[in-house]
Amino acid sequence: MKAFGQPTALAVLGALLWLLAVAHPWVFLQTRDAELRAHPVPNEAMRFVAALSEARSLRDQLLDRGVVGYVSEGAIDTRVGGPLQWRYYLAQYALAPSLLDHEIGLPGEALSYEFVLACFGHPRQLEAFLIEQSREAIVSVAPNVALTRSRRE
Repeated sequence: MKAFGQPTALAVLGALLWLLAVAHPWVFLQTRDAELRAHPVPNEAMRFVAALSEARSLRDQLLDRGVVGYVSEGAIDTRVGGPLQWRYYLAQYALAPSLLDHEIGLPGEALSYEFVLACFGHPRQLEAFLIEQSREAIVSVAPNVALTRSRRE
């Protein structure tokens, strides 16, 4: 064993440590990719579309409606991007062939549609909208998203 002196043993040990350092992240990435392929994690947009499109009672309510109103916490400018536009376009996609009209009036005005999809960023905004507009949620999709109609008195 004199052929393998101390410098050679250190070189072999260093090479093994280097190999482990390089192989460990590679093995980790391979394992993670295999897990993601087996159990994909939907992103936020996919979860939003799935919640709207899989809500059977929502689809049943919109079955005979050609156009439905759409409200959010602010005006939607379709020429620019942002979270308001993002939610509007995803809701339009999920509820096709029904059309969502986002130009139904300014805040505080009476809404002209019997059914309005209210899609807000926070549940408190939805609650305030229902009170201000004298509407009721007939189908709740999420704490901040609901199909609404005028209260029947």
